[in-house]
Amino acid sequence: DLPGVAASGSFRSLAWPTSGSATVVTGADGRVALELANLRTHAAPELWVYLVPFQAPGGGVAGGWKLGRLRSVTGASTYALPGEAASLRYATVVVWCELCRKPWGAAALRPV
Repeated sequence: DLPGVAASGSFRSLAWPTSGSATVVTGADGRVALELANLRTHAAPELWVYLVPFQAPGGGVAGGWKLGRLRSVTGASTYALPGEAASLRYATVVVWCELCRKPWGAAALRPV
């Protein structure tokens, strides 16, 4: 694959109002990352970002990769993707509250 955008999607609200975009990008060095942009969601102490390897409109995270803590409830952040997730073209990014066991919001990714 050439460097650039592989897949993207927009967040939709689930447990709390959530908006913004999620994009899977390949850098010139071949590394694949998930970029969140213009994110806005409700603050909570245990928010995590998951990548689920299939369409999960309800925000379930079973079978997904836990990419890391949500770094900010507003703005942009980037997360490295594990090698086995790098080739996914249809997946779902979920902002998940570990404390509440609920999805704050989800973005269904589609190939670009």
